[in-house]
Amino acid sequence: MTRVRGRFCSILFLAGLLMALGAPAYAQGGSSTLVGTVVDSSGAFIPGADVVAKNNATATEYRTVTDSAGRYAIPAIGAGTYTVTVSLAGFKTVILPDIEVIANTPASVKAVVLELGSLQESVTVTGATELVQTQTASVTTTLTTQQISRAPLTTRNTLDFVTMLPGVNQTQAPRYSTIMGLPGGALNITIDGLNVQDQALKSSTSSAFFAYINPRLDAVEEVTVSTANPGAESSGQGAVQVRFQTRSGTNTFQGSVYHYMRRTQWNTNYWFNQNQNYPSLPNDKARIDTFGGRVGGPILKDRLFFFFNYEEFRQPQSVSRTRTVLTPESLAGKMVYVGGPAGGVDLFALAAANGQTSTYDPSMKKILEDINATLSGQSITAGSNSVTNTLTFQTESTGRRIYPTGRIDLNLTKKNRIGVSGYLQRFISKPDMLNSRDPAYPGYKMQGNQTSWRPSVMFNWRSVLGANLVNEARVGYMGWKGTHFSDNITPGDFPGGRHIVMPLINRPYMIGGANNYEIRSSPALNIENTLNWIKGRHSLSFGGAFTQVGYNDYFKYYVPYVALGFDTTNDPAAGMFNTANFPGASSADLSNARNLYALLTGRVTSLNNTAFLNPDTGKYEYMGPWQYWVKQKEFGFYAQDSWKITSNLTINYGLRYQLQLPFTSANKFFTQLSDYNMLYGISGATGGKPNYFYSGTPGTGSGVLTVKELKAGEAPFDTDWNNLAPSVGFAWRVPITPGSAWSKILSDDPVVRAGYSKSYTREGLSATSNIFAANPGGSIQVFRNQTLGNLIPAGQSWPLLYRETDRLGAPPFPESPSYPLNVAFSNSINAFAADTPTPWVHSFNVGFQRAITKSMAMEIRYVGTRARGGWVDGGRNINELNILENGFIDEFKRAQANRQINAQTYGWGTAAGNSFKYNGLPGQSPLPIYQAFFSGKPASTAGNPAEYTAPAYGNTTYLGYHTPTNPLPGTMAALFFSDATYRANGIAAGYPANFFYMNPGMSGGAWVTGREQDALQSNYDAVQIELRRRMSSGLLAQASYQYIVRQQSTQNITVREDPMWVDLERGRSEGSSRHAFKINWVWELPFGQGKRFASGVSRGLNLIIGGWTFDGTGRIQSGPILDFGNVRLVGMSDADLKKLFKLRIVPDRTNPRIKRVFMLPDDVIDNTILAFSTSYNTASGYSGAAPQGRYFAPIGSGGCLQPFAGACGENGRVTGRLPNHHYVTGPMFMRWDMSLAKRIELTRKINAELRLEALNVFDRPNFFGVTTTGGTAWTSYQVTGAYRDFNNTQDPGGRLVQVSWRLNF
Repeated sequence: MTRVRGRFCSILFLAGLLMALGAPAYAQGGSSTLVGTVVDSSGAFIPGADVVAKNNATATEYRTVTDSAGRYAIPAIGAGTYTVTVSLAGFKTVILPDIEVIANTPASVKAVVLELGSLQESVTVTGATELVQTQTASVTTTLTTQQISRAPLTTRNTLDFVTMLPGVNQTQAPRYSTIMGLPGGALNITIDGLNVQDQALKSSTSSAFFAYINPRLDAVEEVTVSTANPGAESSGQGAVQVRFQTRSGTNTFQGSVYHYMRRTQWNTNYWFNQNQNYPSLPNDKARIDTFGGRVGGPILKDRLFFFFNYEEFRQPQSVSRTRTVLTPESLAGKMVYVGGPAGGVDLFALAAANGQTSTYDPSMKKILEDINATLSGQSITAGSNSVTNTLTFQTESTGRRIYPTGRIDLNLTKKNRIGVSGYLQRFISKPDMLNSRDPAYPGYKMQGNQTSWRPSVMFNWRSVLGANLVNEARVGYMGWKGTHFSDNITPGDFPGGRHIVMPLINRPYMIGGANNYEIRSSPALNIENTLNWIKGRHSLSFGGAFTQVGYNDYFKYYVPYVALGFDTTNDPAAGMFNTANFPGASSADLSNARNLYALLTGRVTSLNNTAFLNPDTGKYEYMGPWQYWVKQKEFGFYAQDSWKITSNLTINYGLRYQLQLPFTSANKFFTQLSDYNMLYGISGATGGKPNYFYSGTPGTGSGVLTVKELKAGEAPFDTDWNNLAPSVGFAWRVPITPGSAWSKILSDDPVVRAGYSKSYTREGLSATSNIFAANPGGSIQVFRNQTLGNLIPAGQSWPLLYRETDRLGAPPFPESPSYPLNVAFSNSINAFAADTPTPWVHSFNVGFQRAITKSMAMEIRYVGTRARGGWVDGGRNINELNILENGFIDEFKRAQANRQINAQTYGWGTAAGNSFKYNGLPGQSPLPIYQAFFSGKPASTAGNPAEYTAPAYGNTTYLGYHTPTNPLPGTMAALFFSDATYRANGIAAGYPANFFYMNPGMSGGAWVTGREQDALQSNYDAVQIELRRRMSSGLLAQASYQYIVRQQSTQNITVREDPMWVDLERGRSEGSSRHAFKINWVWELPFGQGKRFASGVSRGLNLIIGGWTFDGTGRIQSGPILDFGNVRLVGMSDADLKKLFKLRIVPDRTNPRIKRVFMLPDDVIDNTILAFSTSYNTASGYSGAAPQGRYFAPIGSGGCLQPFAGACGENGRVTGRLPNHHYVTGPMFMRWDMSLAKRIELTRKINAELRLEALNVFDRPNFFGVTTTGGTAWTSYQVTGAYRDFNNTQDPGGRLVQVSWRLNF
């Protein structure tokens, strides 16, 4: 990639900035521009007319004067409803009382006609705000307060309502949503201009559509979403902008108190609880209380205003947990098994008779007795073996979240307005069941909590510098407090003072077995300034922004790890576990007996701990903390113009320069490769191109593999200076003669809009920190085990018992790293390419708008995006296994043939037949590579059958790799490299160390991020139809339909080729849904006083029939695209598969009271099970009957030996599409949420509202599609889940009923 750097780029940008007359720009916080025209009754333009826009809520005034063409424009005007007054001597004054200004979207007023008369005479015109957008090409949708506050939502997080907009693709829980097919880093979510995403996880699949600061329904004034062509003013933080505007106070005291309630008994059960268990499981607990209140008003009328919202969420929650516990007999030291002596074998007595440890370990006795004490009254069933039982119990937690929000606005002078808004949210989960930190057993004391403070503050200042010159400045900061995971636990809470990993049973700690606490924070600082200048026909904006984001992580283990077990080789008690002492025992029974004995007596098999590098001292600390801090800075400068060329044509164009500096570490914890070329190991590079596959030829690299310290402030890759982002678009009001035939078809004011923009995106900081955290140096393993040879120090004897605390210390370890630090074979190496680019997105759109009625408009548009330069999560492993160029795949085929000939000659199941060695039989071939790695013998001996003495040729696991029904050549080759003995044999036999891998110096992979050829790319093309009706006659509605023409992304298949476009059925990519219809509405029913029907009823009757509203949301979309993976179709084509892939609900084969859900017919499932039940020991290659008819089979079963996943054939080339993958459309998603509300006027200023909401009102289970292959049980192919979301929306599935009351004043 050619890069423009340094001064040349700076000069280029400055030239563009000065030359560009640079849609008006709207600061991220939510201001806009109000434009219009003033004419006389003949249509002639009127210059010099005074225009005053007065905010109806705060009385804030904005003034301007029409120019020579009768035009006026008020820049940087805040969102709200305004009264616009137009006056000029000799004409009647015109008053427009209901002009709506939406944040970040230019508002256009219909032409004002002045009639001859006096200033004292006035004419009031209503409905003057234009429905269609005539000022900008940006595709922007706004959700108003009415929509937000009345929508029936499963959560009061306003972000979740955004999923109802076109272009938002949701196939799972809301936080997994994507917009316009773009990667997560392209999304920019702001509140009052401040990005509120988790800066660490911003580009994560599960956390991009997620706000760290939750915008609550009652705290938000409106939401504006820009999905295409955002313009130069906002194209530096992402291609998609989701902007929330906090409510503000007005000249009138207004407020509301409310309480939303859900109860478990009001809901229907989750489909799988109800139908896949007999008897049915009870409803999942879903008791939620959300209550709060908001108030706003004047502190000083017309000058100082306040707004405050407090909301609290409480949710007691329960979940079913399953644990494995000892039987009473096992607890007493009795080994009971099927066919054994009555009462079992007394392990302690047996040990005493054999001179071995014959008493309980004191700590184990206490732990096991404590566990046993929790079992009373619980559900206990037989376990998977004779020594354990299964415990099932309900565990409960309490979730509490507090959401205070405040805002102050001050009209400092008539020309200066300042505002401050802040959020201080508190999240508490006791225990943290989301991360499995709840107690391991009923009533057990240890549990991990999750707590966090989530603060943010935003300051803005609007200054009128002249009649047409306005400046806006903003400063915001968020996230400086952290999220605390399990910091309520102390080392003393661990029974025995260590974290004990136990055989047979679950550990006596938290459910997830965690042994650490962690504190994470991701602060963000944003500073921006925008200068708006109206000059003639131009609305110009110039601005700049500075952003700094950070990610801090502090992680610490509580106590050391100790693993208990039985070493059958070295433990002196091994000899007593035989069938003489355990008559009739199977090998599994003897294994259980050994493990039970090891548990009761506390036999230690390993001590595994970590020493982390202290960034301050530069020394390793045993059981010390892992702590690092990364940050990144970003600068943006732009100029943009909205040029009204004629009265019906506006052109928007601008230029942005975005400088995103590489992330840096603020402390000395990370390491990086000493030299980037070390990625290639001994193979080296030629002409800058890696020598990936040398086919066994020694390379040009030195083979030295070391890392060095990544110093504080040091950039790990070069700055990308070439980041110019142009934008251009137009809005053209098509000239139509009123009353003409075209007018009837297109309306009087149709608008054509089109635009293009380039945007830059920012990856989440965890995508960067995780790369370097995986390099060696920041921590070292402080292990003791038998593999290392240090479990039993010299002079000591087996066994090592837990009670021998003086023998459980840590082994010696280095005091500090010595750089350059050698990379161990077990490590991975991770690096950024030096020319890592800033990811970017091209977006474009063209659309047609028209008004349908005075209150309704529609638009049909094409939208497209092209994302480029994205980072592969975790990087790309370029140290790819080579079995093609070195000839191993051909030798693997010869080994397969040898085995078939041996079995046919000597018999299946015989020792001679169960071997793939070369016996010199007709048709057999020598195996020089196998001989080299199995035996260390040179190729010159491969032709002599007598040399094939290695027992590995008959290894049953290796025989399985060579089975024709499921061959695994890559697995066999990887074993030759990973096994130290085989690896040394190969080198001794003359094969180079890089025979299988470019870089043989480590086994963890060579992971690189930022190379152009590895970059994530995506293409998205869609047609959208949107219908908008503003509130009129009591009805507000918004509906949309989207048809995805194409959605593609790239996937790296092999370093042999460039990334491949995943070009699926008609271009769709996995997870997308081609068709999506969405609707939301607010309908004030037309009954009662002031309504269409029964408007003259009495107050008493009006209390019954008046004040009702019916609101709702609906979503119907085709199922997501699902991938069956790298398998082979037999007896059916891809077209056949698409037809037969459909939902089936059938009775269970053994219990007809239970229902099962499948996506495939029975014959396909049954034969697929047979196809994957392979065996090396039969002539057919199957362990049972051979499959017949139609089924899935292992990819290699048809003679396809893959040099890499998805490729077949001798050359391993793939072209055009992702090979050997089979795609189907999953089940359709349909959901309707509806509410019925009754408003009762208590006084002129006070009213009460009661609301009943039914979420998923038709109780439809939206099943997930399943594309399982490879399972050998019928039930492994069943659908096991439908849509539900415990994490964010607290939706347990089924129909949810929510009741609320609200008092408004």
